[in-house]
Amino acid sequence: LTATPTQLGLAGHFARLRLLDPHRYDDFESFVDESADFGAVAGIAEKIIEGKPLAAPDQTALRKLFDRDPETLATHLADRLGAQLLLERFEENPFLERFYADPAAHGFSVELAFVSDRWKQLREEIGRRNLFRPTLIADYTFAKSLVFARENLPPAEFALFENLFGLMAGQIPVPEVIAILDPPDTRIQAQIATRGRSYEQNLPPGYLDKIMRGYRKHYRSARGSRVLWIDSSPYDILERPDDLERLADLILAPRKVGVYRV
Repeated sequence: LTATPTQLGLAGHFARLRLLDPHRYDDFESFVDESADFGAVAGIAEKIIEGKPLAAPDQTALRKLFDRDPETLATHLADRLGAQLLLERFEENPFLERFYADPAAHGFSVELAFVSDRWKQLREEIGRRNLFRPTLIADYTFAKSLVFARENLPPAEFALFENLFGLMAGQIPVPEVIAILDPPDTRIQAQIATRGRSYEQNLPPGYLDKIMRGYRKHYRSARGSRVLWIDSSPYDILERPDDLERLADLILAPRKVGVYRV
């Protein structure tokens, strides 16, 4: 315990945290980005405790932190079930920014990096399951790689990718439940803007529609899971925190294997 965790610099603080939880603190650059928000959040928390109104910049900062529906919902479900939590690591793909600048040149590289990292993440987390925490909650499915690759790669490259994906997918268990939040495009675009990644701000026209068509095609059948297509437009988990519990109840309701629109 220390009252001055950063007295030896942020790198020293990160090194101590990594000793305590190497899985949570596995990347220093991501930790630096995350730490940049701590001061602003502390100031906002102080205002809330003192009952002071939040200014527009405060509300924007909160949305940047919490307006990430799949991640926030996955975290809530893991807490509710006492389950392991797995969140996707976008920042570790070295080809992502280059892909948005030139999709044709970097499509195969970006998809190969994503599928290998997702496979590694899932294999590691599945291996950590035990009698006390047998359930794993993730904010993505392994099939996400196949959906994006089908839409982003030319036929010859996709055929090669699909063969590789098939070999890897055989080592990943089929999810019991797949919940797909299906908000309107305007909400997705607002979340992208709030997230603030510069390379995502100028997506090609129709790109989001193309990806959603890919998801609908892939999940026309259940594939051994309970697939839930959830119209998330009525829910606002930042403005109405109770919506998180409503969504969780919807996802955890007992159902047979099949595809459902809820």
